Amino acid sequence: MEYTTLKNSDLRVSRICLGTWLFGGRRWGKVDTDESLATIRYALDSGINFYDTADAYGEGIAENLLGRVLAAERKNVVLATKAGVVWRNDGTRYIDLSASHIHEAVHKSLQRLKTDYIDLYQLHEMDPNTPIEETGVVLLKLIEEGLVRYIGVSDFDCPSLERLRAIVPVLTVQSEYNLLKRESEADMLLHCLENGLPVLAYSPLEHGLLTGKFVTTSVFSEDDNRFHDEEFQGERFLRNLERIEKLKVLSRNLGKSPSQVAIRWLLDSNGIDVVICGARRPEQLIENVGAAGWKLSEESFRFLSVVFRL
Repeated sequence: MEYTTLKNSDLRVSRICLGTWLFGGRRWGKVDTDESLATIRYALDSGINFYDTADAYGEGIAENLLGRVLAAERKNVVLATKAGVVWRNDGTRYIDLSASHIHEAVHKSLQRLKTDYIDLYQLHEMDPNTPIEETGVVLLKLIEEGLVRYIGVSDFDCPSLERLRAIVPVLTVQSEYNLLKRESEADMLLHCLENGLPVLAYSPLEHGLLTGKFVTTSVFSEDDNRFHDEEFQGERFLRNLERIEKLKVLSRNLGKSPSQVAIRWLLDSNGIDVVICGARRPEQLIENVGAAGWKLSEESFRFLSVVFRL
């Protein structure tokens, strides 16, 4: 496993982080508790010490699963969770970053994670109804109370990030980034590079598309996230499959899987500190971990960057 110390912190983390969105079950099918627990245990055994979750993942399910395994390893792991997404009974959701909600949410997360502090507490998304200054003040209070060590954001825009940073130190930025989704290169990723902010890239395989397992006849049910993802739709899907064929050829030549090469491209990208990899079963994580411990040649890196250029 590869490790890095996040700039402006004492957090030394594995560059592959276990993401736990899939443990929540919503739009990913039924959760197998035993498989989820086995995946977390395998992550520990493979050297992963960084775990990303959110209170919205299964409305606490993912946090509970992490707490069951990691409580005994608390001093050896870095726990990151998120707050702000709230599910309604009808399956719709809204964002709440109000001071009252954050204060309530952090205590519930602490209880589920079986810990008395959270290493990295992240805002899940921007809240159009709450002044970011209100959110910043309550986050600063959480740090002062010792409940939270560092603050991060996910899916923020640059102006909102800077408004928050004027109130409370922000350590990390989560951004959706992979070979197929590269829009953030021109704004948030560049902004983070210029301001020395560590980036945690999520969705490295674009919901499995970059594994190379899908074909032109693949179909998805309406309760599957891929049904709603534009990368899996129409002509765009067909174009993606053509590009992924080139990824497969390169992967075979390197003796790696497409997943490993796609994740490695991220790890080798300037400004990407950590890649958050989701897995439902140990065997999926075994493949992801195979992206660590080697590098793409400059030629291979450039080839992929050009093939998947927007």
